[in-house]
Amino acid sequence: MNITATKTSFNFSEWNNATAETNGESLEALGHLLMVALSLITIIGLPANFVVVFIFRYVYASNPSSLNMVIISSSICNLLLILVAGPVHTDVYIHGRWRFGYDGCQFYGFWVHFTAVSELSHLTIISMHRYYLIASKQRARSQRVGQQLALVSAAWIYSALFAVLPFLGLSKYDFEGLHTGCAPRWGSAEIKDATYNVLLLCFEFVLPFSVILYCNIKLMKTINMHNRRMIDRSTIEEVSKRKEAQRSVQTMIIIMISAFLFSWLPYTLFCVVGMISRTNFASGKIGAIPAVFAKSSVIWNPIIYGFKHNLFRQRLRQIWRQCCQSSVRDASVASNNRSNPVPSLKRSSRSQKSAIISIKPYTPSSVM
Repeated sequence: MNITATKTSFNFSEWNNATAETNGESLEALGHLLMVALSLITIIGLPANFVVVFIFRYVYASNPSSLNMVIISSSICNLLLILVAGPVHTDVYIHGRWRFGYDGCQFYGFWVHFTAVSELSHLTIISMHRYYLIASKQRARSQRVGQQLALVSAAWIYSALFAVLPFLGLSKYDFEGLHTGCAPRWGSAEIKDATYNVLLLCFEFVLPFSVILYCNIKLMKTINMHNRRMIDRSTIEEVSKRKEAQRSVQTMIIIMISAFLFSWLPYTLFCVVGMISRTNFASGKIGAIPAVFAKSSVIWNPIIYGFKHNLFRQRLRQIWRQCCQSSVRDASVASNNRSNPVPSLKRSSRSQKSAIISIKPYTPSSVM
C-alpha cells in the first residue's frame, strides 16, 4: 500500500459501512473505544513520566547511580513518544482523517518507532545492569558519569539504527490500524520490506526479551545461592528479612516480564502473522488493537521502575508533606487575616502615631 498525498484521508463512517457488510461490527464503537484507550494512555502516561523525571533528578543527585540515570532516560523516551502520538491521535479522532500527508506519516512512523524501541532498549539495559551489579558485587554508584552517559547513549543509538533504515531505502512506513498512525509495512511481500521486518523481529523483540529473561533468571539464581550460603551464619530474624527481600525481587521480576509481554507480545504476534500470511492486517481494524497494547508500555514502566523505587517514594512523600504543610500554613494565615482585619489596622495606626511623636521638631538648640 503506497501512501500519496491524495490518499491520506480516512472517514470513520466509511470504515463503519465496510465493516458492517462483513461482520456487523460498528466502526464508530470500535474507533471510539480505541481512541478512549489511547486518550487514557496519554492522560495517565504524560504526568506519570513527568513525575518520574522530576523526582529522579533529586534521587540521582543523592545517589548518582547508572540505574537512576537509565530510569530518567527511559521516562524521557516515554514523554517524547506521548508528546507526538497523543496530539496526532487526537487530531485524527477530531477530524476523522489523516491530515499530515506522506511526509507526516514517515515522520510519525520514525518517531514512534525510535522512541518505543529506545524505551525497550532501556529496559534491557536495566536488567543487564542489575544482574551485573549482583554478579560482580559492585556498588550501584561505582561507574563514572561518562560511563553512565555511554550506557544511556547506547540505547538511543541502537534504536536509531533501525528506525532510520526506511529513509535509506530499506522499506518505508505505512498506515496502520484506523489510519491514526504509521508503522513498518508488516504485510508487504516485497523483499526489502520482508528483510526489514525480520531484522526488527529479531533485534527489537526476540533479542531484548531473551536478554531480559536471561538476566532476571540469573539474578534470581544468584540471590537464592547467596541466601542459602548465609543461612548458617544468620539469625532467624536475618533469614526472615532475606527471604522477604528475595520474594520482593522475585515479584518485581515477574511484574517486569509480565508488563513486557503484555505490551509487546500482541503486537509482535500480529506482525508475525502479517509476515507469514502476507496480509496487511496493519491497515485494518485488527491492526489498531495491538498498537494500543504496545503504546500502553508508557504507563507500566514508570510504575514498575519509578514508583517502586525506594528513594523515589521517600522523595515523593517528602515533597508531598512539604506541599501539604505549606498549603495548610497559607490557608491558616489567610483565615487569620480575614477574621482579624481591624486589629492589624489599629496596630499599624498606633505604630504610625508613635513614629510621628518620636520625631522632634527642628530647633537651633537641637543641633548643639
